[in-house]
Amino acid sequence: MTKNIDSLTNDPLKLKAIILQLQGDLDASHEKIEYLLEQFRLAQQKRFGASTECHSGQGELFNEAEVEDDKTEAIE
Repeated sequence: MTKNIDSLTNDPLKLKAIILQLQGDLDASHEKIEYLLEQFRLAQQKRFGASTECHSGQGELFNEAEVEDDKTEAIE
């Protein structure tokens, strides 16, 4: 592709062909960017999303203070 405007052709059909080629290149670039963004989002979700390594009863591991509080309430 040329970067000098003086070197472009003055033929309208050739200019239209150049525009169509550039538009196609731009569309392909946008599709690639969208694909890469989606892959990035999926990688982020996999890295920082909810873990599948949950176990039943896991939420009960660190509630000793609540258990002791419930015991004292029951005694009172």
